[in-house]
Amino acid sequence: KILDGQAVLFLGAGASYNCSNLSGTRIGFTGWELLEKICNKFLGGFQEGITLDVASTLAIEIAGRANFDQFLKELVGDFEPTDEHELLTKFNWKSIFTTNYDEAVEKAYLNHRRNTKQKIEKIICDNDALQQAYSSTDKLPLIKVHGCITRLNDNSLPLIISRTDYRFHLQNRSGLFQSLKESLSNDLVIFYGYGLNDQNIIGLLDDLEREGKSRTRHIWLDP
Repeated sequence: KILDGQAVLFLGAGASYNCSNLSGTRIGFTGWELLEKICNKFLGGFQEGITLDVASTLAIEIAGRANFDQFLKELVGDFEPTDEHELLTKFNWKSIFTTNYDEAVEKAYLNHRRNTKQKIEKIICDNDALQQAYSSTDKLPLIKVHGCITRLNDNSLPLIISRTDYRFHLQNRSGLFQSLKESLSNDLVIFYGYGLNDQNIIGLLDDLEREGKSRTRHIWLDP
């Protein structure tokens, strides 16, 4: 299925861990390191036992959503593609899903635009042309289920990170998560750098179990 362009790729935070800036300095981070950065920036230092969603909720209450989102954008805005990002452009994919906010994937495809057979169609919300992105094999749906730094300051489409964000994650994104659910049910999904830490993704897998739907075997890879 991979060689036939029928596999689906799912990229988690680990896929961007080795990202560097243009000067070659690695600036990627783990989810734990992101939690530390948020605590140090907004909460006066790390707090034992706090989780990323709770820390983000408190930070937003203290600094405001716009300031918090700008902080996240500054953290990941300079991410350049890794060798792995560059490698994935050599394959055809049915779609790519990601929980990452950065643009490493988009930059990789831009770097290889003369050689790759597919053109990125970025999907962030239900108003984006998801079905059209699936209409041709030369189009590659890049479905960013947790948002993107290119679309901030939209109260109807926040980056998903706080408790409130997770609670209302289907708002203006229901079609994206339905597409992911269908892929999890019907397609070979390759998870790369993803640790199943997101409530909404776990919820989809639980839904499939409860509904008794058979799932195609998936592949889990660590960077």
